[in-house]
Amino acid sequence: MKVREEFAKWLLDIGKYVATAVLITSFLGDLGEKWMLYGFGAFTVLVCVGFGLLIVKNLNKKQTWEQL
Repeated sequence: MKVREEFAKWLLDIGKYVATAVLITSFLGDLGEKWMLYGFGAFTVLVCVGFGLLIVKNLNKKQTWEQL
């Protein structure tokens, strides 16, 4: 169970890091195709955070059933 918890935390951290990188890059750099940066960044953040939260939700359900 510990591995799944750590993997969920890792996915949430990756989502935060990508969101931060997209914001900093958009402010500092003059990019020709910003829509691609925003699209890829948003997709990556949604996938990482979504899977991380899904894992956390499933872990909480398993722990609740194990306590009964």
